[in-house]
Amino acid sequence: MKKTLILSFIFSVFFYSQSLAQNSKSGKIGIGYSGIFTSSTNDFNLSFWLGERFILEPQFGFQHIDVDDNKGTNWKLGVGALFVLNDFDVTPYLGGRIKTILLSGGEKTYNDLVLSFVFGGEYFVSEWFSVGAEMRLNYISTDKDFSPAYSIADATIIQSEQVINIKIYLK
Repeated sequence: MKKTLILSFIFSVFFYSQSLAQNSKSGKIGIGYSGIFTSSTNDFNLSFWLGERFILEPQFGFQHIDVDDNKGTNWKLGVGALFVLNDFDVTPYLGGRIKTILLSGGEKTYNDLVLSFVFGGEYFVSEWFSVGAEMRLNYISTDKDFSPAYSIADATIIQSEQVINIKIYLK
């Protein structure tokens, strides 16, 4: 009897948390952190759910770089537009991101452009907290003089990134 009662309690808590996670997402605003496995850079983002199926995500990131005793800070500014495919327990999405990477150090400023195709998913643990993962296919156009982020000049790079996301929703 005790086992049945305990199991019933566990299932009730699980299904209650699932019902909280499935509430309407339109109008939600989230603050998040993205950790990228293939590089030592990280991004902070805001998530604006403009409807049940469309998310707009401005991003900001930085990285300190030391190249041949020249130090600088790599600033990343970008925006993503994501389309939610379906509202399962894990919310899958497709989309794109555009990001500029600016490195200012010394007398010059370098600029790289990154265009990304994104496939990912987000799992709402509760109404206000989610975890997710993304796979990005990046098209990168580096600065014509030099790119400290990629240690190359005037190049076109195609690469993939694996990203983990954590978000806290305010609304």
